[in-house]
Amino acid sequence: MHIKEDLVYDKHQGSLVGFTNLGEVNNHLLQFENALSVDEKPPQLANSMLVLMVRALFYKLNFPYVQFACSNLSGNLLMDPVWEAIFRLERLGLCVLALTCDGASTNRCLWKLHSNDDLVYKVPNIYAPDRFLHFFLILPTF
Repeated sequence: MHIKEDLVYDKHQGSLVGFTNLGEVNNHLLQFENALSVDEKPPQLANSMLVLMVRALFYKLNFPYVQFACSNLSGNLLMDPVWEAIFRLERLGLCVLALTCDGASTNRCLWKLHSNDDLVYKVPNIYAPDRFLHFFLILPTF
């Protein structure tokens, strides 16, 4: 998802809020501000957020598992974090059955990396060989 500058994710409430005092994060922001004041090329700000959510099918479990602030994200870069998250969730005893995402070109590229076929809707779960990992696409609503 694309993000707006000066927003902070509140993990306790599960919502985005305005800028607040964040302790160590403030130190990073001050370093960033100092870098802008010198003639060096400023660090690149994130313009996208990769969020991997966990959602149960048959009981109430729904939480953001991991978030990555990033810029210039591509499908090739998604491969490792997605499979790392699947590995860790499977190791915790959660059965990962599906990956659901929007139709962004980055996500479609990730799917295509799993097969040479034009239509990829499931792949073997390499961490649970007896199950498949299914891909679901959420279409935008207007």
